[in-house]
Amino acid sequence: MNTENKKIAVKLENISKSFLDGKVKANQNINIDVLHNEVHALIGENGAGKSTLMSILFGIYEQDEGNIYINGEKVRFQSAKDAQRYKIGMVHQHFKLVDNYSVLQNVILGSEPVISKSFTFINKKQAIKKLNELIKKYNFNLNIYDKVQNLTVGQQQKVEILKLLYRDSDILIFDEPTAVLSDDEIKSFLDMIKDFKSSGKTIIIITHKLNEIKEVADNCTVIRHGKVVDKFLTKDTTIEKMAEAMVGRSLKNISNQSSINFENNETIVEIKNLPLALMSNPSVKFSKNKIISDLYAKIRISERINKIKEWWYKLLVGMKFDKFMYLKKPEELDFTLPTINLKIRAGEILAIAGVEGNGQSQLVEYVSGLRKSPENTIVYNNKDSSFKSIKWRYKFGGLSFVPEDRHKHGLFLDDSVMFNSVSNQMYDKSYNNYGFIATNSIKNHALNVINEFDVRGVGSIDDSVRGLSGGNQQKLIIGREINKNSKFIIFTQPTRGLDVGAIEYIHSRILQAKEEGKAILLVSYELDEILALADTIAVMSKNQIVGIGPRKEMTRNKIGLLMAHGGSKNTDQDNKEGVVS
Repeated sequence: MNTENKKIAVKLENISKSFLDGKVKANQNINIDVLHNEVHALIGENGAGKSTLMSILFGIYEQDEGNIYINGEKVRFQSAKDAQRYKIGMVHQHFKLVDNYSVLQNVILGSEPVISKSFTFINKKQAIKKLNELIKKYNFNLNIYDKVQNLTVGQQQKVEILKLLYRDSDILIFDEPTAVLSDDEIKSFLDMIKDFKSSGKTIIIITHKLNEIKEVADNCTVIRHGKVVDKFLTKDTTIEKMAEAMVGRSLKNISNQSSINFENNETIVEIKNLPLALMSNPSVKFSKNKIISDLYAKIRISERINKIKEWWYKLLVGMKFDKFMYLKKPEELDFTLPTINLKIRAGEILAIAGVEGNGQSQLVEYVSGLRKSPENTIVYNNKDSSFKSIKWRYKFGGLSFVPEDRHKHGLFLDDSVMFNSVSNQMYDKSYNNYGFIATNSIKNHALNVINEFDVRGVGSIDDSVRGLSGGNQQKLIIGREINKNSKFIIFTQPTRGLDVGAIEYIHSRILQAKEEGKAILLVSYELDEILALADTIAVMSKNQIVGIGPRKEMTRNKIGLLMAHGGSKNTDQDNKEGVVS
């Protein structure tokens, strides 16, 4: 189709926006035309101004200068409600859902149908009918009565999309939609985008995943430092050209070239007989016998609490749980479960590969100290750390930790950039001298992290870290953790949500930390990242290690087979040495 004859759905004309009294110029004279019924991609580095621009289009911010036209009509939005009246909807990078509400309650919140104008009673039948029709039409596989907190990330995203469809949105904005999705969920999402386009909708996507742009986008606009620097017809360009336009230079191929044998290196961390099979998963609804299993697993945490086993047993029987399973006495219980056994040596990068949701998050929680583990299962520097808190591991165990959820475990969102640059190091004498805070040292450290890791959007180090984009929050965390005087670093999804230039730099710093002799545990769902960085690769499936070996032996095909089939007979013969019992 000739795009020149297509109607312009969204026209952004000379849009400018600044924050912090003009110190941070997020958008500068931006001009973009989005055609009706096209998929338009916005790409750029973290902090380039993409999310700000879309937040203006969705009515969250008002532009300082410039005009917005929707289907030829000049508009100025002062709230998201204004944008919704023009059938614009947005799915944010961090979902806007109420965890303890059901799918139904979240979708209709703020747009509840009423029985009549005279009465404010909600017409639930009408809402349920429309919602079920949408779920069936787009094959969303959701139960409208399920609580959002019990859904997977991919299902939660579908709830956000349902909110748009329920409101009959024709212009759909997605901010980093695939950053937190598994490979299967990404494929499902991209197929959904194609369906939306087929049904006549206009889609704008912010993403750093250039291969996804090539698959679904018609046009692409590149934003750098708040300005439009290039535009492409996606079919006429390459991933390499888009990447260079994003960062303004050619990118290097960063990879681990080491061929060192780590057998004789000092073991920094050892994981011994750690069972993950009974760990709870918030996306699973548990039966009563599952509750009992979990309770007994907790009882077994340590021999120190043997004396209360009988008490638990009596309590469970007293609560009549015995109706739901055959209860054995505690001493008769069989806990022969699959367990994890791993060693991480100085100067070694041990990477965990696998489909998301196979125990990786629980493993990290145990190793980091977010959860206490059974006795003698986590050993730091030859010391049993199983019952030690994450604070102890930071202070005495030499731990640095880049968590999977940066908001929940990585940052104090309403505190300053300066404080967050040292938030888990306040015990360090460099920043705390006998109870006196060394403000100048902290300030210098914060500025060093900001400059070294190119943390953008910081008007002042006293500003709240909440004001930074997700990618720049991630760079602040990584800068804080890599620059610590630590022996052991856990990286969980370190480059999730980062642009290609930032990924290149973070990869180089991870390899630098390895050369400095630090032991590194890398958990990533990006197989390319694992193959580029790892010395040793372990594959997880169903809460256990199903294969492990040096990078040169763990080919992409071999890893893929292990991820797909686990420790089945199809793969056991090739991976006997990697199955950990």
